[in-house]
Amino acid sequence: MRRTARVLLATAALLAGLGALALALLAALGSHRRAAVVLVRTLDLPVGRTLVGVLTPEPELRERTIAGVPTTVALPPGEGPRPALVFVNGVTERGRRHPAVRRLADALARVGLAAYVPDVHGLAAGEITE
Repeated sequence: MRRTARVLLATAALLAGLGALALALLAALGSHRRAAVVLVRTLDLPVGRTLVGVLTPEPELRERTIAGVPTTVALPPGEGPRPALVFVNGVTERGRRHPAVRRLADALARVGLAAYVPDVHGLAAGEITE
């Protein structure tokens, strides 16, 4: 039982350290701040997730079909124009619905990019077709 308590305390200390690191990264300016938001949100660090949620505007995630391809569109709040990024994830059965992929799209929109995440036909099965 004592070993379990020590492991829990060590884990709590590690998470607190990661949270402090996330806060320090979010305090940085410019590209460093944006990079920190994307990393913290995508890695889903517990304390960082809360900080990013409080310090950045909530993006809008939409499901669209673009040129016949199902696509998740993550938009920052407000009117455009805005820079855009098309993110084609690697092979994963869940495709654009994979939690880490959705967190990345959310994070990109939180830093001001319109993120488009298409489900390229066949990619979920490890195939690329014309």
